[in-house]
Amino acid sequence: QALNSYLVWVYKTLSLDSPSDLNADPCPSLLNGLVTQRAGRLKKIVPFHKKFGIKGASISAGAIYTGLCRYLGIEHVKGHEDDDPGKEIRIRAGQAQGLLGTHDFIHVHSKAPDEAGHAKDPVLKKQAIEQLDKGLAQSVPELLKGKDIILGITADHSTPCSGVMVHSGEPVPLCILGPGVRKDHVKKFDEVSAGAGGLGFVHGPEFMYMVLNYLDKGKLVGLMDSPEDQPYWPGRSKPLRIDPSP
Repeated sequence: QALNSYLVWVYKTLSLDSPSDLNADPCPSLLNGLVTQRAGRLKKIVPFHKKFGIKGASISAGAIYTGLCRYLGIEHVKGHEDDDPGKEIRIRAGQAQGLLGTHDFIHVHSKAPDEAGHAKDPVLKKQAIEQLDKGLAQSVPELLKGKDIILGITADHSTPCSGVMVHSGEPVPLCILGPGVRKDHVKKFDEVSAGAGGLGFVHGPEFMYMVLNYLDKGKLVGLMDSPEDQPYWPGRSKPLRIDPSP
């Protein structure tokens, strides 16, 4: 109801600014409405560091990521932008390295494959992925030199290069490297090959639980060692000691 009232107000306000006689101006303004996308009511959420017990950051570009990070309680670092996706991801990986001493979870984002998919151009998407491969080949070995680094590479959704759908529901590949991560026999990073890997089929909400597990911060489900039921180990606490004296 509040959204409808706002859209009506926008329409009336813009209509007042529109010329009544379209012949009076060779280039009249016909803007008289506002389109909302995925509108919803703002909800109060548990900040990222309280929900998972780790400090997070996102290296990305675009106003939507700035807003999401502010909403989730994650620090936003403006990512380097470049026409070459490979160079862009390599520099952003370098930005991530600079945050390793102050953050536990760092999200490094690339929009290139998604934009190529939206263009419905398979060749363009192939080129974007190949460029990302080159950039990752230059940056991943350096990242893994760090102590106790867990590296995950995946996508948030499938973006088909044909058909009418913008995003589709096919599973995306997921690769996790680092100490304590089981090694399987998969040698290629693609949708079909990754599906046969040791991680199995991972649903989105399960990803952060995997991260906590590989960071040695996970705990048994239902173990109440803190006032609130949290998915992470709260850390060492002062032991309870009973004075035997009367």
